[in-house]
Amino acid sequence: MMKLLKEVSRVDYVLEHQPLIEETRRAADKYLTAIEKWIANDNELRNMLPEMEETGLKVQETVQAIQEAGWLGMDTNKEIAVIKTKRAIITGTLVAVFTLITGILAAFFMARGIAAPIKELKQTTDRIAEGDLKHRVRIKASDEIGELAISFNKMSESLQNTGR
Repeated sequence: MMKLLKEVSRVDYVLEHQPLIEETRRAADKYLTAIEKWIANDNELRNMLPEMEETGLKVQETVQAIQEAGWLGMDTNKEIAVIKTKRAIITGTLVAVFTLITGILAAFFMARGIAAPIKELKQTTDRIAEGDLKHRVRIKASDEIGELAISFNKMSESLQNTGR
């Protein structure tokens, strides 16, 4: 490249070749700049090689430690990983559906367990309102609803005693 520039400089005195000479100098400058960048990048890459080698050795040591720890069955095959992921998704979905159905059934039976005694209490209230003061609520529970039934029966008994 330098040889070319020297040759161009010899014919520099010819004015009609001046634009061609300038274009050649600009192209040579661009070429030299590109070479300098390439050399700088090459040097940077050379400086990175030891770091990359050190990282590679650490990865190898880690893999060896994992294998020594008994993780030999670890699959690195992409197809196997995809199959196992699909199985996990299916299993998770089935567990979620089962949990949802179980929750719905539990809620249904709990609601029924609460609604049935309240319905019976309402029917007894209707019979007492019609004048049947001897009718009592059958107590089946010992929770708050059972306590309400006991209180209701006491009230019915008081009404019956008052009416005599």
